[in-house]
Amino acid sequence: MMTEEPSPAIDLAREADFQLGGLTVSPSACSTRGPAGERRVERKVMEVLLALTRRIGATVSRDQLIDACWGGRIVSDDAVNRAIAQVRNLARGFDPPPFVLETIPKVGFRLIPSDGPAAPSVPRTEAATNLPSLTGSLIGRLEDADAVERLLAAARLVTIVGGGGVGKTRLGAEVARRQLGLHEDGVWLSDLAATADPQRVPELVAKAMHVDLPVGKDAGAILVERLRRRRCLLVIDNCEHLIDAVAALVDAILAHAPEVKLLLTSREAIGVLGEQVFRLAPLSPSPAEALLVERILAGDPDFRPGPDNAVAVAAICQRLDGLPLAIEMAAARVPVLGCEGVLQRLDDRFRVLTGGRRTAMARQRTLAATLDWSYDLLSEREAAVFRRLGVFVGGFSIEAAAEVAGSDATDGFEMLETISGLVAKSLVTARTTRRTIRYAFLETTRAYALDKLADAGEADATRRRHAQWCARSSAPMWADFISRIDDDALLSRYLPDFDNVHLALDWAYGPDGDVETGHRLLAATACLWDDRPLKRRLDVALPLVTAGTPPAIRARLLASRAHVVMRLNPNAALDILDEAVEAVAAHVDDPVALCDVLASKGAALWFMGRFTEAVPIADRMLRLVDDLPFSRIKAFAMALDASLKAIQEGPHAAAPLFQEAVASLRAFGADGLANYWQWRGLRLAGPADPDQAIELWRALLARIRPGDMYAEAVGVSVSAGLAERLARRGTPADLEEALAVARVALKGGARQPDPRVLLSLALVAAKAGRLEDAAVIIGYVDTRLRDAAERSDRAAIDAVRRLIADGVEGHRLAILGETGASLGGGEVLGLALGEAGTPRGSILQPT
Repeated sequence: MMTEEPSPAIDLAREADFQLGGLTVSPSACSTRGPAGERRVERKVMEVLLALTRRIGATVSRDQLIDACWGGRIVSDDAVNRAIAQVRNLARGFDPPPFVLETIPKVGFRLIPSDGPAAPSVPRTEAATNLPSLTGSLIGRLEDADAVERLLAAARLVTIVGGGGVGKTRLGAEVARRQLGLHEDGVWLSDLAATADPQRVPELVAKAMHVDLPVGKDAGAILVERLRRRRCLLVIDNCEHLIDAVAALVDAILAHAPEVKLLLTSREAIGVLGEQVFRLAPLSPSPAEALLVERILAGDPDFRPGPDNAVAVAAICQRLDGLPLAIEMAAARVPVLGCEGVLQRLDDRFRVLTGGRRTAMARQRTLAATLDWSYDLLSEREAAVFRRLGVFVGGFSIEAAAEVAGSDATDGFEMLETISGLVAKSLVTARTTRRTIRYAFLETTRAYALDKLADAGEADATRRRHAQWCARSSAPMWADFISRIDDDALLSRYLPDFDNVHLALDWAYGPDGDVETGHRLLAATACLWDDRPLKRRLDVALPLVTAGTPPAIRARLLASRAHVVMRLNPNAALDILDEAVEAVAAHVDDPVALCDVLASKGAALWFMGRFTEAVPIADRMLRLVDDLPFSRIKAFAMALDASLKAIQEGPHAAAPLFQEAVASLRAFGADGLANYWQWRGLRLAGPADPDQAIELWRALLARIRPGDMYAEAVGVSVSAGLAERLARRGTPADLEEALAVARVALKGGARQPDPRVLLSLALVAAKAGRLEDAAVIIGYVDTRLRDAAERSDRAAIDAVRRLIADGVEGHRLAILGETGASLGGGEVLGLALGEAGTPRGSILQPT
């Protein structure tokens, strides 16, 4: 066997400058020059580039590269790979790139030039091809093109699979163009979109390759025979509607033409042995926005991308799922409608997005036509399931699909087969989580499915089945909540379908809905809702309760309303709580459910300072759950008892009770509630030593995970507590840390900032000598907490006021407080964070 000699040693000082595509390479200066200007290159990277260009188009083994550039010394793979990666980076930012650098697994590397002139010493011949010239840059797809090339280097058949309008044809053309010069008999493209006749597949492929076929013979067999000795790449575009015919031809080519490689594009894989599938996803946000801006500028040179339209550009791309075809159609409408105008009309996207290129195929001139192409290829059963699945939002399981989108006779296995077909055809996406697989639509595909559902006259019946399924699947939620199921299991079981719950409630309480189904669904799911959206739902639901509503459902709705009102406004909650306690006691034979609603009544009394009245409530709760296993509700009983003891007997009596409740919750994985009660315990019974207290608050904040139950609300509360204690200690480092903690908790720009975080920032401002700022902030906080302030809140407000009083006279202090009470949250937030641009002059002008 012949062995190739290593490349001769490289002396950069003696190398002449040369062109590589659009890239000017200056070896002696270790630099390159392109459209973006001159760029310095590491010496070793330049040596590697020279070694590859000396063998341009041929394979250079790793050993040959090391001999040429490292003198045969022992070199780590990381060093070689780093140099190769930096050579590849030299081609970034060009359109087209000046070269492609291939890694051939276990063999070596190959540098392939673009259509520009190669290095002077390297002769180059043009390969035969019928590839069209490419227009427009390949935005956001360079990594995809690299990945497809790697697959093609290792396999003879690669299929790019993706939904309509995702950019399969453009990516396939880019990869094919990169292959020019690598195949002795050329690179050829055959587009099957123009025919629906499977018999014509061999004919169209032969015509694209300039192969003459005799009339009346077996075209497929003759084509394969003609390809037997060819070394070429055959690209077959748009295969999805002729899958069986393409599969038969491809199978024969693979079997009898061993030097032919095949690159296919299709909305589903063709299913031939040896096929490597590359699933092309929509563009991620940044490339999608770049594509939209580029296409807008192509049609409107006066368009000015910038802050005024950046939000609308991002929103358009998000609403269009990053689909390149839809983005191009949206861009065509911007000169007439503007970005905001296009965005506002995307609810009617299939009428708006009709601006396809005149040269495009008919199925790519409107967004609806692109999806019609896929829909028309579905079987009757697939089409029915597809349109009915449109009622799901945020995803669905196979079981949910069988109940909602199937017929009464459809079982889970039949639905699995149908959905697998829709996934294969790129109409539905599969999302694998730790515990299960869920399926979902892109928003554009879902909108199309809903249009088809309405056209079929099935919308009302399918939405009813969807709401009924939501109610049935959510029914065990309350029982699971009060059991010993850990937070992760509880949330992963129910939260993925909360978007569907919202949608089902919208229908149930709408003009054509079923109110009783809505009552059952809301009662079952209330335990996992946030307060304000739950209050809005209950405000609609409770007036619609009738004599026909089951008493237990009414009791759960009343109990949920009592919880919400208590947390938002304890002073207004007692009448509601008494009604809820009475309803639960009379109609729900469940001591845990009664304990749950009593917890809200006891908490309301505690918040209002009516501690004596709260004591018998706590005692009753403890008796109700005394013999029951520890649960989330039992923790409520223990924590209310601890809260009362903190007031009546002192922090030393409460601390062990809080610690026991928290430890018991953490023991079975109820970390969200454990974090909440640990926060409560620190507020009421934390250590007196400030250094020890700060460390405990820091530790609690650090253990709150984003996915924990109540994570956002508890995280804000803990941040407020930590910031307040840092401000009390008051060193310059403490004040800086307090400001940073509060900034994270407030997310830098909330319109309605949390009053307790602002209270801690008022203390920071006062300790930092910004007394007038602190007075304004306290005026705002006092007004917002008036009905919900706890004793510790009131004590903190008073402490800030004492600090302010030392430096601001009473009359001025009152005016500043009134000013704060009248301001909006954004103005006070900017003042509290000391942000530049806050209109302090107008806020704090002397009177």
